[in-house]
Amino acid sequence: MMRKHTRRLWLPEEDRIVDRYARSLAAGRYADAWRAAEACEPEIERLYARLTKANPAHPVASRPRPFASIRRRIRARLEVLGLAWTGIRLSPAEETVVRSYVKALARRRYPHVHAAAVECRKEIMRLPKGSTPARPRSLVSIRSNIYARARRSIRSWAFHRWNSDDDATVKRYAGAVVAGRYPNGKAALRECCRELAGAGRQARPASAVLARMYEHVRAMGLHHYPRWLANEEHVYRRYLRLLFEGRYRFVRDAADACADAMSELHGTPRPRSPAAVYVRMNHDVAGFGLPRYKGETTPDERRLYEKYARKVAAGEYANCQEAAAACRSEVGRMYGRIGRQNPLGVSRFAARPPGVVHAGILTAASRLNLQFPGRRWLPAEQRIFEGWLRWYERYHLVRRLEPLTQAATGLSDDLAKKGFRRSACACRERLVETRRLRLGLT
Repeated sequence: MMRKHTRRLWLPEEDRIVDRYARSLAAGRYADAWRAAEACEPEIERLYARLTKANPAHPVASRPRPFASIRRRIRARLEVLGLAWTGIRLSPAEETVVRSYVKALARRRYPHVHAAAVECRKEIMRLPKGSTPARPRSLVSIRSNIYARARRSIRSWAFHRWNSDDDATVKRYAGAVVAGRYPNGKAALRECCRELAGAGRQARPASAVLARMYEHVRAMGLHHYPRWLANEEHVYRRYLRLLFEGRYRFVRDAADACADAMSELHGTPRPRSPAAVYVRMNHDVAGFGLPRYKGETTPDERRLYEKYARKVAAGEYANCQEAAAACRSEVGRMYGRIGRQNPLGVSRFAARPPGVVHAGILTAASRLNLQFPGRRWLPAEQRIFEGWLRWYERYHLVRRLEPLTQAATGLSDDLAKKGFRRSACACRERLVETRRLRLGLT
């Protein structure tokens, strides 16, 4: 079933009107968003009248804006403007009660906002008639009021966002985990929680502290727990070097062999699984950015491939095969320089296979839109080729015209007029091969 109307964007002029009423709502001049929308709607209608007077087919103002849409827009603009509004404005008596529970929450009398809201609602229900609205406040409304006021408070409470002091404490213990003074985050958790609970700070759940600590630990570059011991690190780095030296074709193969070697170590808390070794090795391989036999092409290699692709296009090499041989030699020299400087201590990197270098040059030429011998025929070239192929098939028996020579030369010339480089010899070979293929002679 088709919708009757499509959703319309809000005009800047509309949003200026809506923002004014959103600010009035946040300031307490309206009891709720419904009443703010009732006051806003006539102004939107007057704006639409001015716009349709100038343009009766205006894409937005030609249809009235629904009241529910205006009310939703006021609520949405409250968030955009960063204004706090918690619903119907509290009476003075309710405001006094709510503020007392905000202070109690900050003093750690309640573990979270919901617990404070339950007790606050009970006290509000006991207030004398006339000091509260006729309709009782919901628990959700009271909780929202407490939460909004507590967020504006300088102090924090459990299950709330981290303030700078608490976060600095957790970050310091995370740094101790990374430095190796604790084997893992759980070992540092008790002391960290004890320090957070001291000096008048609000106690937080241990799970929240641990989760925050792990966030800092990961940001500092440590991704796996518990920490790897010295003998494990020694074995791990040896297999990582073997991977770069070409002993193993894939990361998975090196990780499996490394996990088997680790299982034979003595004094380890538990053997590392092949999956755990693979995850770390895969991460480190990407982080080092070093060339690997079957790995991703590095930025330095891509620059060399582009350099030789340009040389082929300039005619310095007869074809990509010749360029690939020279390029592979230069890649090897680059590997030698990296071998003397890399942090892993790899002395000899496995050379790229010739086919990989050749494919790298072809890819670079395609990326740079270069023309070179042996490249694929582009659709624009193919259209010109098909025209000369039809001419050659029509006149191939008329010897006095020398049809093959004329077709090859004409094709090469027509391609050159369009900016393509194909030698007459290459055009001749393609005409003959394509015709034989279509006749089923090959």
